Amino acid sequence: MKIAILGSGFISRFYADSLVAQRRKDIIVSVYSRTEANAKKFAEDYDVPHFTTSIKECVGNKEVDTVIIGLSNDMHMEAIIASATAGKHVLCTKPLGRNA
Repeated sequence: MKIAILGSGFISRFYADSLVAQRRKDIIVSVYSRTEANAKKFAEDYDVPHFTTSIKECVGNKEVDTVIIGLSNDMHMEAIIASATAGKHVLCTKPLGRNA
């Protein structure tokens, strides 16, 4: 799988560490962060070829098969809609909302 990670914080780094260390078939090809500096740092740390501050650009990348959402809960809906609209598989381990 070619993966995009949305987010560059603790949980996204946790996922990236696991993918880089254990899942040799899966590669991270794109990362999104709210700030360019954080996206660039994440990309450098994990040898990710593409980074951006646009969720739509990240998930719309033609190389991306799957999107891992490592964002705060309030950003999940936007990220999932963008990923689904782009026709990507989505992995989101937190709830989409905090109430029904």
